[in-house]
Amino acid sequence: FWSVGRKIEVKRLDLRPQAAEITAQEMLTKDRIALRVTLTAFRRIVDPERLVAAVPDVDAWLYRLVQFAIRDAVASRTL
Repeated sequence: FWSVGRKIEVKRLDLRPQAAEITAQEMLTKDRIALRVTLTAFRRIVDPERLVAAVPDVDAWLYRLVQFAIRDAVASRTL
């Protein structure tokens, strides 16, 4: 029943929907025109156990994920 040396860690997560804002990202389009993009992304944690096991910092992970998605979307289009 008792496990000696077992480490238990408690993390608090807010399961309510939250907004994350990516502000003023300078990006180039496919035809090399510079754009400044600001985006707001909304997130809601659906599976907290899986999230804690996979991602150490949720906000930083979301920021990077959205930033790469914006860059991919803008870089593949022409004006």
